Amino acid sequence: MSIAGITDADRKLFSTLSKERESQRAAEKEKTILQNEQIANAEAKAARLNFRESNRIERSGKAKNFVTRTAGSTLKYPRDLFTNSTDYLSFDFYEFGPYLQNPSGSGIQGSKLGSILTYMPSNVRTQYGAKWGESTLSPSGRVVMNALNQAAEGASRDSVSGYLNKNLLDGAGKTVAAGLFAKAINATGSSGVNANSLIGMSQGVGINNTVELFWSGHGGQRRTNITIAMAPKSKSEAREIENIIKTFKVAMHPSKNSSSAADVGGRFVSYPLAVQLRYMHKSRENERLNKFKPMVIENVAATYTPDNQYVVHDDGTPVSYVMQINLKEIKLLYADDIIGSQGAGF
Repeated sequence: MSIAGITDADRKLFSTLSKERESQRAAEKEKTILQNEQIANAEAKAARLNFRESNRIERSGKAKNFVTRTAGSTLKYPRDLFTNSTDYLSFDFYEFGPYLQNPSGSGIQGSKLGSILTYMPSNVRTQYGAKWGESTLSPSGRVVMNALNQAAEGASRDSVSGYLNKNLLDGAGKTVAAGLFAKAINATGSSGVNANSLIGMSQGVGINNTVELFWSGHGGQRRTNITIAMAPKSKSEAREIENIIKTFKVAMHPSKNSSSAADVGGRFVSYPLAVQLRYMHKSRENERLNKFKPMVIENVAATYTPDNQYVVHDDGTPVSYVMQINLKEIKLLYADDIIGSQGAGF
């Protein structure tokens, strides 16, 4: 059947074409919205990168390059000590990792720059610390704290009020009265009399003030001190020792970000390098001894006359050296670190 020349088949066709056009328009609209979002996201990312790059401070690579050049192939003392069955001390050098660049990081970044291996120290130990504070609580203070705890656990107002009336007012009244009498006695020229001393002198009892502990913070990052005595047996080993000492000295100091003499080193300096210290057993970290988190070098002391006598070879090389290195862990230690580590843990 048709009306004005339009058949039912034509209407069905028009309806189908109309739905397809609407669907196509919706798809194109959704595609346009998605493209606009992608463009906006890309522009925002580019803006962030541009902001970051425009505010980035170029860091000097002098210390990094020096350590890579001198210790990249591993410095050793003694040179003939290390075999597959040797226990030794390993220092691996890395760039320091700033906190905001990786808040959950270990404090180092990038790949290993170089290593120094030396014999195990005679004194292998570590130390842990924590801070605990003290609070003195009077009997009345303990009563109030108990009442607050009851209220926090959902006790009714009447219940808490009854507890305070029973345990606070009577005892507190006696203490307050003793305090007033003590002030009156001190006003007569006496001194050092208080509620506790007055009750003690008059009745032979004392106010039971207790001291309670509370954890007040970490004991700080762990520190360790390493002492290495060295006596070269050849010229090549003497140069190795010189490079070992020099590498530690370079690693602990910042680097100037500018080479301009007029700039006095520039406005900024690059951070010193970081160190990963390990006790090694047969080429693997010894799990029976404590581990270390990445560390920074706080102090290096090189003694060229360890026997309190100046003795050198013909070329001026000292016959012996002693180097002391003080290191501090970058990150604080938590129980989780110890639990999650193998063997003896941190």
